[in-house]
Amino acid sequence: MNQAAKTKQAAFGELMRENGFQYLGATTYDGNFMYERTWRQTSDVAFYGPMESSYKVVAYISYGTPVIQLFENGRALGTRDYSSPKRAMNAIREIIRCAGYEM
Repeated sequence: MNQAAKTKQAAFGELMRENGFQYLGATTYDGNFMYERTWRQTSDVAFYGPMESSYKVVAYISYGTPVIQLFENGRALGTRDYSSPKRAMNAIREIIRCAGYEM
């Protein structure tokens, strides 16, 4: 791994920890750490009662490119890649906001 990739990986890890993501011991196929964070909220549903919903984001770097995977209530929504760790974090913030959760 070249110096630029190592620097990007270190910056990505620091950015993830600053925003509440945790390294849970999993790695990608190319040996990079996977970070995860889950948001939960409970809301009242008419004629049903309280219902819990969750939104999970898994983030990692794959061959120098930040990648995020999105899950809503355990269902995969898709995978997205970004050009830099900061852009990935900005996208995560916006995705979470639009989904109705708070960062």
